[in-house]
Amino acid sequence: MDAIKALVAYGIKHHLCEESDTIYVCNQLAELFDVIPSMDLYDIPKHVKPLGEIFAPLFDKALNQKLMLNDSIDEQDRFEAKVMDLLVMRPSGMQRQFNKYYLQSPKQATDYLYEWAKASNYIKTERLEKNIPLKVNTPYGEILGTINLAKPEKDSRSILLEASKPDHFPLSPLSKEYVGLNLKGLPPRANHRMIKLKLNQENFYFQFSPYVYYHQHAIVIHEDFIPMEITEKTFKRLFDFIDQFPHYFLGSNAGLPIVGGSILSHEHYQGGYTQFPIDEAKVLNQWHAQDVTIERLHWPLSLIRLRSSSRNAIEKMAHRFDQAWLAYANPSLNLHAKTTERHNAITPIARKVKGEYILYIAFRNNQTSETHPDGIFHPHHEHQPIKKENIGLIEVMGLGVLPGRLALELPQVLDYVKEDHKDSSLSNAMQEWAKGLKPMVPKNPDLAWVQEEAMKTFVRGLEDCAVFGHQEAGVQAFEEFIQKTIK
Repeated sequence: MDAIKALVAYGIKHHLCEESDTIYVCNQLAELFDVIPSMDLYDIPKHVKPLGEIFAPLFDKALNQKLMLNDSIDEQDRFEAKVMDLLVMRPSGMQRQFNKYYLQSPKQATDYLYEWAKASNYIKTERLEKNIPLKVNTPYGEILGTINLAKPEKDSRSILLEASKPDHFPLSPLSKEYVGLNLKGLPPRANHRMIKLKLNQENFYFQFSPYVYYHQHAIVIHEDFIPMEITEKTFKRLFDFIDQFPHYFLGSNAGLPIVGGSILSHEHYQGGYTQFPIDEAKVLNQWHAQDVTIERLHWPLSLIRLRSSSRNAIEKMAHRFDQAWLAYANPSLNLHAKTTERHNAITPIARKVKGEYILYIAFRNNQTSETHPDGIFHPHHEHQPIKKENIGLIEVMGLGVLPGRLALELPQVLDYVKEDHKDSSLSNAMQEWAKGLKPMVPKNPDLAWVQEEAMKTFVRGLEDCAVFGHQEAGVQAFEEFIQKTIK
């Protein structure tokens, strides 16, 4: 009974439930754990323990009562979500609370939801704190990275294969039907909650990613299961969102394989309350047209920034660039808009700063070749030991979400270059990358040096994605494209 009381105390302190819910929640938990209630059960302690300390005896009890199949992390997560769902309010209550805070300010509403998601352990803060932050100084400014220990690594081909699987329920890992779901074989979402929004007069749902690559990493999904696509509607939705939440950014991955996100089958956007390296990018050239400032930025990818105090003007200019890019081809740069299928797409990212609308547009192309079967404008083979997954909008903004395997492999690379012998535990690809480091090894190499070299490789992978490249001919072609588009 002490663990149940401790859990209820935790819930009350973190506003997962109200003090007036004490008897109800205690009785629900008592039934789950086959405990006979008594008056003592409702005597909730004032001292609140950490959630991990509270759940340790509950996991043991669940195992003994066969409420868990085993003591694996997956089973613990599923059971924990089920228990927390007894503590937290229903989705309708969450919507009311969010709306109440929104009347005070949009920031208070998103802060409330984010803290709730962490307190309910939907966002597992303790695990995320084990992720390894990285950074490197480059000609483009400081570029950030994180070795992510929460998600498995995928390459562009496995992502494409998953996207082509037959329909099943739920239709996507993002869909609204996941709320409260705790089915075997699917991520546990019993304690998951979403907030309903209107964007472009369409129904969308706001939620936080459980993996949180950056502060308040939000996902906004379309109510319907429709494929990702950049259209005029996209810009209206993005600017509708930042008008409602001006402290956030919101962006869309391109709706094509290789250059798009990992879930192309379901229209969704990513946002958050975060500044990124791209926000500090230098302006290389600037034009003005139709009440919009157009800036070519010094950045690894081919990218522009639109700025305007007029939302209508920036939406029209964004659509103009999108349409121009869809039709653009330049054989001298190996750029083709279409072969047997369409290849060009954009990655738009919107912000609002001091009342001014801002839109970053990265130009993308998903052609492949015999030399680059994973994508001509995708990290090339020699850079894939560090990052082989799709380069999405998060990487476009200067944050590399790097695979968890690097937490083990980079220390092994350090041993490899120091001891000058073959390390059989390293993959062939990582060994090749490590060999390339040997001519650059400093006198006393350490892990920080290897991590910095990994980040430099990541940045070179971003440069591979630059559709116009960084040579003089490409820069000239890029500026000609901009000038022709804005006429």
